[in-house]
Amino acid sequence: MIRLLKREEKSLLRGLWDQEFSFDDGGFTSFFFDNYFDDCLHYVLDEDGIKSLASICYHQVFFRGEYVKVAMILGVITLKEFRHQGKMDILLNYLLNEVLNNDPFVMIQAYDVDLYKHLGFRVEYYRYHYFYNEKEADDLMELDSLDLLNIYHKYCSDKEGFYQRSDSDMKMRMRAVKKMNGVFYGNKGAYCEFYPESRTVECLIFTEKDQAISLLSALAYKYGTIEVYDQDDLLDRGERLPYTQIRMKDDDYFVFKKTFMHEYI
Repeated sequence: MIRLLKREEKSLLRGLWDQEFSFDDGGFTSFFFDNYFDDCLHYVLDEDGIKSLASICYHQVFFRGEYVKVAMILGVITLKEFRHQGKMDILLNYLLNEVLNNDPFVMIQAYDVDLYKHLGFRVEYYRYHYFYNEKEADDLMELDSLDLLNIYHKYCSDKEGFYQRSDSDMKMRMRAVKKMNGVFYGNKGAYCEFYPESRTVECLIFTEKDQAISLLSALAYKYGTIEVYDQDDLLDRGERLPYTQIRMKDDDYFVFKKTFMHEYI
């Protein structure tokens, strides 16, 4: 039987997330369960006990000239003693064919991009990884939510496949990044999420390339060599890494250059 998670089972799901995703967590799990849990749908495969679980969070995504409701599948877990028995396939096939069958496409992120190919998912979003150490003294500003939103909208103006964002969305993301010991840094034409402990840049968004480079240089000046993940390969030297996969309702593709925010939600 496939059913929705019961309210009293929330602590069970939280424990499984802590167990399975702790190596890549950074504080996000705690923030998710405190702020987003009730906005998502959580499904379980129950066969005389829970065998597999997966959650669905909905977004408004810009696609073919309008915002459409699209699901992101996350938190995909099969309990260890039931793995390699097709349990997750049963759950995901149900979600794709019964719950999400009217969505134009469905998104999922996986550590192993081959894991969901047989279900029709393909990689559509990539990001690029490189190190940056070209230092230049410049001011690092901590931007407010409206500053971030303005740059985000300009950045996305010629793209599709991006999340709709409001001021409250940006404020929520700022809280999430702070929870993960990060900070938003920026200048008049670029911003990023920066995590000082690992000296890592995530989610580099910019209106002008030189503003993005100036931001990276200022970070390198303050922190030393930094590690960068961006979705544009700003310097044309990054290692391309698969990021988010999609499953289209029809055999179709995006028609513009894509962007995608780092976070699941």
